[in-house]
Amino acid sequence: MGDYPVLPAKSLKSGVELHKIVDENKEQLLGQKCIEKFGGVIPFLLKILSIAKALPLQLHPNKDLASKLHKENPKQFTYDNHKPEIAIAWGHFEVFAGWMPTSEIQALFDSLPPLQKFLPNKQAKCDNETLRSVVETKLKPSDESIKECQRELREIPRENYGKHTYVLDILPRLQDQYSIEDPANLVVLLYVPGTPPPLFSTMNFLTLPASSAIHVPADCPHAYLSGTIAERIARSNNVLNTGFCPRASRTNISLFTSAH
Repeated sequence: MGDYPVLPAKSLKSGVELHKIVDENKEQLLGQKCIEKFGGVIPFLLKILSIAKALPLQLHPNKDLASKLHKENPKQFTYDNHKPEIAIAWGHFEVFAGWMPTSEIQALFDSLPPLQKFLPNKQAKCDNETLRSVVETKLKPSDESIKECQRELREIPRENYGKHTYVLDILPRLQDQYSIEDPANLVVLLYVPGTPPPLFSTMNFLTLPASSAIHVPADCPHAYLSGTIAERIARSNNVLNTGFCPRASRTNISLFTSAH
């Protein structure tokens, strides 16, 4: 809900789109400070999401990248703004967001042999460019290699996962919702980021109770799994999807890899 020209809210009384109403009543509805800072538009959008199926693994470009992408491809990147988000849980809310401490994911790599195949030349440490290469490798493998890795992970004793046993509980859910071939199954659970340059990292799995909130900044990979939330976001519709969506919608994997 907002005055963004893509699917804007409308007046229940007249059916007039909200951006037209705001444009004709800027002083009354926004105030001079908002007009001076944001150019006479509502600077945020409000979403109500009831998530029964994992939403795409994605990130939103920062302002500089959004401006560049908008100039190059305005049809796909419809606005030159960033899109940080604040999500407020109305009930139990599950989300992957950001990266775990590097020591924790290193322990996972040490204890879970199927993951070691993603390490270039079995290195213990990698520089940024090597890590970026690993990210793309995990987002672009063959369907069979994705399936094989997940089958191997499910066969490893539960105790080897330490406090990350949720992997074994969430993985079947995600496979049922999309498919065992979806690369996001590996990315959200067992992932290697490009920058900043820690050793190995994976996405944080968070469960939030009602009335709690999470801030997802621009450039932060995230995937909302389940729950009902109110989400306030900056005025933009730019997104890079790489998983938990149809193959045709897995856009800009290389850009996703380099953007965060």
